[in-house]
Amino acid sequence: MMVENKSTIFGIIALIIGATGLGLGVFSVISLQAVEGEQGLPGEDGQDAVDGIDGIDGTDAPGYYCNSAVEVQQALDSIGKGSGKIIITESITLSSTININGGGSYIIQGYGASTVIDCGGNRNAFNIKNATSCKIQDLRIDSSDIYISNLGIININETNDNPIYIENLYIIGDTDKDGYGINIESENVWITACYIKYVTTGIFQTTEGKFCHFYNNRIFDSGFGMEVRGDYNYISGNLLDTGMIYGITIYGAFNMMIGNLIRDCLYGFKVYEGNNTIEDNTILQTSWGIYLYNCSSNIVSGNFILNGGDIAIYITDSNHNIITSNIIDSFSDGVTLLRSNSSLISENHITNGKGDGVYINQGDYNIVSSNLISNMTDDSSNTFAGIHLNNDVDFTVITGNNVFNCINVGPGTGYGIRIIGSGCNENTVIGNTALNNENNWDNSGTDTFGDSTNNNFG
Repeated sequence: MMVENKSTIFGIIALIIGATGLGLGVFSVISLQAVEGEQGLPGEDGQDAVDGIDGIDGTDAPGYYCNSAVEVQQALDSIGKGSGKIIITESITLSSTININGGGSYIIQGYGASTVIDCGGNRNAFNIKNATSCKIQDLRIDSSDIYISNLGIININETNDNPIYIENLYIIGDTDKDGYGINIESENVWITACYIKYVTTGIFQTTEGKFCHFYNNRIFDSGFGMEVRGDYNYISGNLLDTGMIYGITIYGAFNMMIGNLIRDCLYGFKVYEGNNTIEDNTILQTSWGIYLYNCSSNIVSGNFILNGGDIAIYITDSNHNIITSNIIDSFSDGVTLLRSNSSLISENHITNGKGDGVYINQGDYNIVSSNLISNMTDDSSNTFAGIHLNNDVDFTVITGNNVFNCINVGPGTGYGIRIIGSGCNENTVIGNTALNNENNWDNSGTDTFGDSTNNNFG
């Protein structure tokens, strides 16, 4: 077969080059550029490729086997504006950053899972500035020598917002937790199946980053998991675990956070901007599950928020948000609205807490409907309720809710539905069921529409 003949040619060239004192890396670059056989196997994108190597853009491309940082940079410079695949055959320690700025299409990958790039100091491993497309995959990066918190271990600032793919990388620092695992300053970046540990922030995106996809990544034991400042990003299937302050922080708009697992962090999600969707995520063992701050028109739907501390969903100074169909179990408080107006809290299941199921303080024109709230129990001096309006809450509608077993076995009191204070005006309570609570109903508001005749309070 021609492939076998080609291997023979490679061997001859290796002997010749070896005799002249050139290294394996030089042989590999020269041989793969100079020798071609019959059509090879399909490349990664399914297109046929000369010598079985295919560029990202579907055109035939030369391949480069490199065993030093110098050879990697030389291969990138040789590819220039063309296409090429670089395979790093041995672990290497950098003395300078690998710069990708030639405007071509590049694939850079390790030769097996044990291929390690050591940053070798306080520097980026890769700096991507100018590429028609670029994929970096199947490498381990040792960033333990980095000592600046905001230095991007992989820095992506592609001039023309062309697609950049980062796949199946292990990026591991040390317990000082310095550096951004992947720093994104451009659009159209795809981060998939990466494992990141012991950094300041696993994935950090600036406001220039938009239209990015973060899928199936694993971030552990870092200061922060993901910080997203751009718009129109899709964040799905990620695991953020162990001791971080924030799992996912959102400063941008129109982002989709779907199907992520956040565990053992202080905050699961913290959101500072509007028009985002947080849907079908699982949040375990956090002090605050989802925190919306000074932002509007977000959707929080279908999340499992379990076994936490203070408040499962906390919304402050935020309007027009939709909180629906979430399951909240074993938090102190379920959903809290503070200084927030015109939001919908509906069809949530809140159970096994120690405080309020739904608590609203200083908010108007909210709707609390069709929630199931049960087994809110404590033995303290606290007073709480399944649904609790407290202090300057006006024109709020409470309808179609079921509230059961809110009981304080200590000196405090548990209520089913409670409106307290003359500062709560013209609220509506109708069509609810509140049974088997320590007190099913308490109302000291002004001009409340609805009482025991409009509800089932036993």
